[in-house]
Amino acid sequence: MIPRFEDLRILTRLRSSGQRPVEVSALPKGMSRPVSMGRSLVAQLLKVCKERDNVKIWTGWELSELLLSEHDGGVIGARVQRRGSEELVDIHASLGVMVTTGGFSQNQEMRDAYLGRAITEKAIPGMKTKAEWSLASDADAGAALRVGQRIGAGTAQLDQVWGIPTMVDPRTGKVAEAMFAISKPHSIVVDGCGRRFFSESQPYGEAVKSMYQRAKEDAEAAAFWLVFDRNYSRRYPIGSLKSVWQTDQAIEQGLLLRSTTIGGLAEQMQMSSHNLQVTVDEWNEMCNQGEDRHFHRGGDRYQTFLGDPAVMPNPCMGPVKDSPFYAIRVFPGDAGTRGGPETDQFARVLRDDGTVISGLFAGGNASVALLGTQGAGTTLAPAMTEGFIAVRYMLGLDPGSDSILGGR
Repeated sequence: MIPRFEDLRILTRLRSSGQRPVEVSALPKGMSRPVSMGRSLVAQLLKVCKERDNVKIWTGWELSELLLSEHDGGVIGARVQRRGSEELVDIHASLGVMVTTGGFSQNQEMRDAYLGRAITEKAIPGMKTKAEWSLASDADAGAALRVGQRIGAGTAQLDQVWGIPTMVDPRTGKVAEAMFAISKPHSIVVDGCGRRFFSESQPYGEAVKSMYQRAKEDAEAAAFWLVFDRNYSRRYPIGSLKSVWQTDQAIEQGLLLRSTTIGGLAEQMQMSSHNLQVTVDEWNEMCNQGEDRHFHRGGDRYQTFLGDPAVMPNPCMGPVKDSPFYAIRVFPGDAGTRGGPETDQFARVLRDDGTVISGLFAGGNASVALLGTQGAGTTLAPAMTEGFIAVRYMLGLDPGSDSILGGR
């Protein structure tokens, strides 16, 4: 079985999907293998490289610095370091260096410096952007930005991220996406004051912006919770929990909260029980009409796609009324950063004054993002495209000059 992007909707409502049990049971296994979506594309490209045997692939090495020409200061290679050791190797390039090392999501120092004003115009009191909220790889540590700035590269969009709500998986204790979890019926997201503040089913980038904006308005509100009931827990997965025993264990570890009453849940969440009860009561009343009067949850095709088509009249709305009630923290996470060295139409890295740094190219999250916030493919596709453009440009150059052959 090769899962498609559309199958993610089924994957996130496993317990409510009784029509295709074989497909539903096979999806998690298929999604964990590199046979679908972006991972499949990368796997196929890797296969081509290995079959042609003309591409050397080194794993476990990190970009340390760029090698510069003594003649004109252009980039002529890269110095790499073996991870976990002091071993350094200089790699000299014949035509240029293409950097696609990702952004700086896992570099807390850079996050503090550049994302302190993340998503909003001013720093947010009481809410610090954290690397532990990010879904990005541990290697997403700002190598391109660091070496680029060292040789004078211009930068932009350093205060932007590919925002996506995240949570701590209550079974594994690791960060996981929460965009599907917060979009399902029989649940709401509330702030630290116990109030809703956005449409939980809206595009994930906008959801993260809403979280930061709410924190900017009220520092006391800068904690976000997904609140759901027994109906939700029976129909939809929460993280990778698969059994009652795992749920009980998550509660014992404090990764998931549970109470027989909304007031009791609010006490565990350390918020006003009155506010949360009023919010839940109002939500349940709106569910009877299937219309979110405040934030229009489920008001367009994007949102209803993320909901549950078995729930009518609004696939994104279901009352939170059946005990026990649960809560789990949700964070304004990200899948990567959107800023970095500026590039031109040939993916060449530019200085602050707009001049080209000879021999240096960048793409994907290692450079300024080209596209908007909605996926899928908004990072991998530009990286591939910019890489393709850069190599074609390199091959069209007269070695030793910036003149372009073949009418370029």
